[in-house]
Amino acid sequence: YNNMGPYLAGVLVQRKAGCSLVDYLMPRLFLPLGIARPHWETDPRGMTFGAGGLEISPSELLSFIRLYLNDGQLDGRQVLSREWIRQSEAVQVETAPFVAAEKTDNRFGYGFLFWRGQHNSFRADGKYAKFAIALRDLRTVAVLNAQDTRQQGVLDAHLAHVIEIVDVEAVGKGAALETLLGGLDVLVGGEVVHDHGDLALVKDPGEAFLVKLPDGDGRGDVVAQHHV
Repeated sequence: YNNMGPYLAGVLVQRKAGCSLVDYLMPRLFLPLGIARPHWETDPRGMTFGAGGLEISPSELLSFIRLYLNDGQLDGRQVLSREWIRQSEAVQVETAPFVAAEKTDNRFGYGFLFWRGQHNSFRADGKYAKFAIALRDLRTVAVLNAQDTRQQGVLDAHLAHVIEIVDVEAVGKGAALETLLGGLDVLVGGEVVHDHGDLALVKDPGEAFLVKLPDGDGRGDVVAQHHV
């Protein structure tokens, strides 16, 4: 579990392709997903840092994890190999013997850069509770963009409340706002928000966004997003 493997894999791709990872992935992944040309950190030699440093929005990350949930298919086109997706999300390394008992969602095994978790979930896992999570059994994906050292607590809140409360029927029937927010309020920056007047659930066809309403700067922040 380190950055060296994916970094070197990225270097090999760049040397073979004769271009940066951004240039290589634009027609193959980013453009099909509607992702604008992103900024991606480079090393001192100008090589794209394949282990991290890719700057995309929560909505763009959601489109990527949704592609995984759909086994690589997008509008009838096979963008990524189904076989690769299933292999990368499967357990490649058992982690339970090496992980503390309280870190529940790190004990289900590790795939190719994806963690397995509770409820048959898998996720891309970033520092301070930044997650892209897929639950195959519920056909649900979510992106959480938090800043909280209590990563397992954020995952517990999401898996134990959000997925069970914001289900397909509840969103489709326009359930009461306070009901839908009941299990979501703990996700705002890792802090419990008791006043639901600070939050709004914005619904689009097939998606639900939990938004922290504008403050003094006049901007709202999406703190959770679900594809249903």
